[in-house]
Amino acid sequence: MRFLLIPTAAEALLSATNYVYCGQMKKISWMLQRRHFAFVRQDQPKDLEECVMCTKRTTRGKIRGLGRSTCKLCYGCVCYPCKIRRRISFITLDGQLVQRKVTFCAKCVSMATQCEAQDAARDQATGYAAYKTLSTSSQSNTVESSMFE
Repeated sequence: MRFLLIPTAAEALLSATNYVYCGQMKKISWMLQRRHFAFVRQDQPKDLEECVMCTKRTTRGKIRGLGRSTCKLCYGCVCYPCKIRRRISFITLDGQLVQRKVTFCAKCVSMATQCEAQDAARDQATGYAAYKTLSTSSQSNTVESSMFE
């Protein structure tokens, strides 16, 4: 009896941490969709040679720019030690599940964690207002490739 009870109880306790992680990823993907379609990239030009977290220059060294990435929420430059990579899952307009590794800075991950889950759920329930601007799947391929490169 004990051999069945302990693994089941441990799995139940550990699954609660998975719910938190899934909720965070859901909010991050919601913010990513909102920010991308709002064209925040044009509003805030960023200095592409300085990390937004540690303000270290990212073009130093023999191989210039190695390990340097761009945060996909604020479009700021992030150096290798400061970048946070998360696997984001989403469903494309043709109904396929796609998983991508996306780079973020710690400020944006923290902001996404602290945002209201109710706003994300409300937007999802109404059908993601960002997707209402798309009319064909050929446009989604263009948007998808530019959002994650």
